[in-house]
Amino acid sequence: MAFARVPHITAFLPFGVFVLFYQSEQFEVSMKRGFCILACLSAISGCSSTSEQYLSVERVSPVEERISALAEVMVERANRVEQLKKAQYLNLTGNSFQTSEIGYLPILNQHKNLGKNYIGNLEPFVKRLSVVAGMEAPRFIGPKPSIDITLNIDTDYKTVYSMLEQAGTLAGSRADVVYKAAENLIEVKYPTR
Repeated sequence: MAFARVPHITAFLPFGVFVLFYQSEQFEVSMKRGFCILACLSAISGCSSTSEQYLSVERVSPVEERISALAEVMVERANRVEQLKKAQYLNLTGNSFQTSEIGYLPILNQHKNLGKNYIGNLEPFVKRLSVVAGMEAPRFIGPKPSIDITLNIDTDYKTVYSMLEQAGTLAGSRADVVYKAAENLIEVKYPTR
C-alpha cells in the first residue's frame, strides 16, 4: 500500500526537463523567438480580418445598379425612337396611329402586377402575361432567332396594354408583338430573312 501512494518517477520527468530547460540560456532565446513569432502572427491576423458585412435586401451591388440604370436608358431611348417614328409617319401621311383606341379594350385596360421589373426573354413574358390577363395561349410564328430577345419591362401595376407596348418596342424589328382581339391572344411574329 505504501508503494501505491508514491507517484511514479516518470510523472516528474516532464516537469524536471522543463525546469532544466528553463534554467538554460536556450530557453530564454527560444522563448523570446516564440513570443516574437506569436506577436507577429497575432498582428497579421488582426490586420487581415475585416469587419463583418451583413447581407441586406435593401443593399444592391454597384454592378446591378449600373445594369439597371443602363436598362432604363435603353428603354427611354427605345421609347424616344418609337415616338420619332410615329412623328415621321404623321408627317409623311398626315394620319396618326390609332394606338390609343385599342388601349381601351377591357382586356388590355386591366391593371396587373407582375412584380417590380421583368428582366428576361420575350417568349416567357408573353406566355405569363397571357395567363395573368386571361387570354388564350400566345401564338409564335416564324423561326425563333438564335439569340433570344431580352426585355427589361416595368411591370409594377401597369395596364396589360402598356406592358405589351413596351415588349413590342423593345423587341423592335426582331419580332412583331400584336394583340389579336378577334382571337383574344397575343401573336409574336418573327421576321423571315
